[in-house]
Amino acid sequence: ACRRVRRDLLRLLNKGIDAAVCFFSVGMRLLGPCLICTALGLISFVTYSYFLYALPELADTAGFPGQTGLTVLGLFLLSNTLYNYVKSIFTNPGLPPEYEEYEKALEMESLEEPEPNKPNKPNKPGKKQKSAAGAIARSLRDVTTAASAIAVF
Repeated sequence: ACRRVRRDLLRLLNKGIDAAVCFFSVGMRLLGPCLICTALGLISFVTYSYFLYALPELADTAGFPGQTGLTVLGLFLLSNTLYNYVKSIFTNPGLPPEYEEYEKALEMESLEEPEPNKPNKPNKPGKKQKSAAGAIARSLRDVTTAASAIAVF
């Protein structure tokens, strides 16, 4: 009976964590466009304020050449800012490799391990990368095994 209660509590906890992750994911997907609109709104407000208030004030102190020079510099900086911001919005942040790729790397590493009777050869340049991938695959496999063991209780 105690195992059943513990198993049920762990399943309930797992469902709660899944729901929290889903809620967080939806929240981030909704927050992203809001932050984009806020940033673009602030940039637009600063540009509007410059042309409406600062540019006429520059006529008295800097004259037409000063107005033109600062406006060209401001438009150059504005175009660079908007270009880089739009590129950063539409650039994929990247994804971690799939678990299956790590399993394949682990299998390849186990096939490449030297026999105990033969002396070790020096590592090839790519060998450390494969062993790191194998270590990650082993740790992911251990975590998956532990998670499935917890779910069984």
